[in-house]
Amino acid sequence: YTLSLHDALPISRGIPGDATLSLAESPNGRIFARVDAGLYSGDADHFEPVMTAEGPVLTDQYKEMIASADDHVLYVKDEVLMEARRTGGPGSLWQAHSLFSATTITAHPELNSIEGMLLANGTLWFGCGLRLCRFDGQKLEVFGAAEGVPEAHYGELLQDRSGALWARSLDHVVTLAR
Repeated sequence: YTLSLHDALPISRGIPGDATLSLAESPNGRIFARVDAGLYSGDADHFEPVMTAEGPVLTDQYKEMIASADDHVLYVKDEVLMEARRTGGPGSLWQAHSLFSATTITAHPELNSIEGMLLANGTLWFGCGLRLCRFDGQKLEVFGAAEGVPEAHYGELLQDRSGALWARSLDHVVTLAR
């Protein structure tokens, strides 16, 4: 891509002509594209729908996705953090489910409203309700007023080169030291 030249992906490459609502790239360069018809996975030459036994994987519009591997993507559906994983080879069905169990969601109702996401050094950070959440694959930690994080919807997150997390809401910018 340059400022003066770009290519539109034609329908012949596998993505319907719907509006592209969000994009994510895996560490190996696989691209996930969310369009009205569902989630698609591919490279610059060919895309295929991310399909489960129940049908196409749909995500909430304009919510971030994180592709942690070519066969694994995190996304938001109905405000809940979901994951889709393909266990077979290309063309095989995907399995999609909530990242957290019903018990965990009941214990942490903020998990019913997911905002921005960031995967940094194997740890997932995300806005959850009016708080920030951190999940290392095993342990969920919630940061709120008691930890110095004002109540707000945190939609943008980044990790700086020192490892500190920065989170922005409409009214606040907070940083959590490494």
